[in-house]
Amino acid sequence: MEISSIFFADVYAGHEVYGGSMEATYAGGSQVGVLDPVVMIGPMAAVTKSVGFVVTGSSSYIREAQEKFDTARKQAHVLGGLARFGGFTGVDLSPFPLDEPFEFKGELTDVGIHSAIENLKANPDIDQFGKERLWTPRKIGEIMAMGGDGKLE
Repeated sequence: MEISSIFFADVYAGHEVYGGSMEATYAGGSQVGVLDPVVMIGPMAAVTKSVGFVVTGSSSYIREAQEKFDTARKQAHVLGGLARFGGFTGVDLSPFPLDEPFEFKGELTDVGIHSAIENLKANPDIDQFGKERLWTPRKIGEIMAMGGDGKLE
């Protein structure tokens, strides 16, 4: 018999099953852990090809996370993102107009910018920006201001 899938329920607080208190749960060591299954699924999925994972997630938790992300996005600044990009890549984008798409003409600077854009386009964590969209310094600054080339955790 093979395992085809595993179910994980989200538990963001303990089980208050006895008189509104978790004391008995702690003493008995039963169902004590809190669990956000989303954190575990990625590493487990990376090492299996035949097991599926099913998880639940609290919509209030997701809504709270979205609100935090929206707040962070409002506070993020394009110029800070461009400074971060320059620090990571050594490529200064300040000579380029913020809203004009890059035109690659084979210059040495073009290689660094083109390579960085290709890496950003290949990253599934930032696909909300679109793989075919025209890339501008502003778009790179927005991405880098919101966590760089990975997820904003």
